[in-house]
Amino acid sequence: MPAGFWLALAAGLALRVWYFSDLIAQPWFGYPLVDALTFDRTALGILRDGYQGAFSRPPLYPHFLAAVYSLFGHSAAAVVWIQFALGLGALAPAYRLGQRWFGQSAALAGVWVSAIYPLRIFFEAETLDVTLFTFLFLCATWQLWQAIETNASSR
Repeated sequence: MPAGFWLALAAGLALRVWYFSDLIAQPWFGYPLVDALTFDRTALGILRDGYQGAFSRPPLYPHFLAAVYSLFGHSAAAVVWIQFALGLGALAPAYRLGQRWFGQSAALAGVWVSAIYPLRIFFEAETLDVTLFTFLFLCATWQLWQAIETNASSR
């Protein structure tokens, strides 16, 4: 990965640290609302009694939250930092895909935009499934693309 990629990650991390320092000072931090509340309650139910009831959405994210809660307790801060790591981690497969499809300059531009985009940082700090989904989607797409390239080169 070029230096510009690592600089984008550093800038993205710095912005996330700054955002988190403001976020934890808010009186509503740690009190999930609407969809976040549903995910939180479902995860706590999974931990409490293995609740496997009806899901209005796929159950991966509540199970992910339950795993985080089992490791760190019912900690909104732990969820935020793990999702920040997933958000920044998603930039590696995004860069690789962008490089293959559009060239290095476009890939670096995409990484920079993704690393510092305020709305992305906001959603990474919410107890919502979008960050986990994005990370898994980009990793799966990168793996699929590598398999396609490997298969095409072996013919």
